[in-house]
Amino acid sequence: MLSISEINDYRESKGRDPIQLHKLPKDPAAEQLQELDHATINMINHGGSEQLVDDLFQQIVDDSSNTWTQQSLWYRQLQEHYK
Repeated sequence: MLSISEINDYRESKGRDPIQLHKLPKDPAAEQLQELDHATINMINHGGSEQLVDDLFQQIVDDSSNTWTQQSLWYRQLQEHYK
């Protein structure tokens, strides 16, 4: 799993603001989103599993305890990782 500093280095390279631990959203899916982010970064930069990213993505969409739709989560993925 990537450290916060590695994630922030990646975000900086994409022109994004660094993650501030005290400012993480209170989203019910926050842990799932973090896991999806780690898997996506691993896939893009280190040849990680695309299937894992797809599975985590679908797990978030299918979870009834959050409000993420497939369209909004795809948009988030594009903005966060494919700027």
